[in-house]
Amino acid sequence: MARIRPAIGPRTLSLLGAAVLAGCTTETHSFLNPASLTAESQRDLMIWAFGLMLVVLIPVWVMAIWFPWRYREGNSGADYRPDWAHSNLIEAVVWIVPAILVVAISALVWVYTHRLDPYASPVARGEPLHVQAISLDWKWVFLYPDNGVASVNTLILPEGRPVEMSITSDTVMNALYLPGLAGQIYAMAGMVTHLNFAPDHRGHFTGRNMQYSGDGFPDHRFDVSVESAGDFQRFVREHQGHSPLLSTAAYRQLANAHATARPAVFGGFPPRLFDQVVHKYCATDCDQTTAGDRP
Repeated sequence: MARIRPAIGPRTLSLLGAAVLAGCTTETHSFLNPASLTAESQRDLMIWAFGLMLVVLIPVWVMAIWFPWRYREGNSGADYRPDWAHSNLIEAVVWIVPAILVVAISALVWVYTHRLDPYASPVARGEPLHVQAISLDWKWVFLYPDNGVASVNTLILPEGRPVEMSITSDTVMNALYLPGLAGQIYAMAGMVTHLNFAPDHRGHFTGRNMQYSGDGFPDHRFDVSVESAGDFQRFVREHQGHSPLLSTAAYRQLANAHATARPAVFGGFPPRLFDQVVHKYCATDCDQTTAGDRP
């Protein structure tokens, strides 16, 4: 008798395991493991929405299995009622259950729309950290106007301190997303949007662009690190006035390079760089467009 070999051998299993591990990252938090109240509310909303969907899906799945089995050709015990036309119970279920779901979803939308308002100040103590984010092809530039430092494709944040981000684009429309920390907000040329949140736990994250923007879109991501207050201050002191400056010429070179960039930190930048980028695409009513969007 011929020996039957298993379809999946030890070597194949080891290769599959290596492939799975290759997809692992150094992130310590994600959407399902939030590190801020904002991200926690987003996770709870997703769980509630998924649960409400199961109210509809589970009965459908059960009936999709039970009906064919119950009324199969070989089941002589199944009822045969060719004159059946109406059931008060069925009418009540198909109208009352959807009505309850609509009320529940409406309540969720009302509550979480206000709770997850990206322009609302987060519940946290201390002076907020102001960060200005500029989207380029295919990289992000972050300016710390209160600290005099800037970075490319890396964002350092202090733990437990509210963060107020102002976001614009020096290219096509993109979308800033911080899984585990905050939601998604669009970055648009000539406009300023805002994203407010407060990191509650230290950890490493990966920020992403969620708006398709060309060839470099798959690599349009950046590193996010939430450090202790002391480590953040050391980060500022280490680079403020010591690292190379993000001059206007250096920024222009970054903007004109339609490619990704390695993470870098700069010890200074032109004081009105963010406003200059916004006004570059705002022909009229610039002050109203930029200031009017602020909370």
